[in-house]
Amino acid sequence: MRRIQLRESTLWSLTLLALYLGSTHFSEFDLATLWNAIPHFFDYILKTLPILHLTDLFANVHTEGSLAY
Repeated sequence: MRRIQLRESTLWSLTLLALYLGSTHFSEFDLATLWNAIPHFFDYILKTLPILHLTDLFANVHTEGSLAY
């Protein structure tokens, strides 16, 4: 009974792995590209964050990004 369970679980695991790898081909998703892009992710985040200065935060209502009312 254990051998049958092991065989079936191995077969299902291999089937799911094959489906995953097949879907990456059709969706043009590549793990190597993702792995190479990880170091640039934080650069992207830093470039999208605005530069805030304490004097600008409470300057007046007309200053973009100001917290003043």
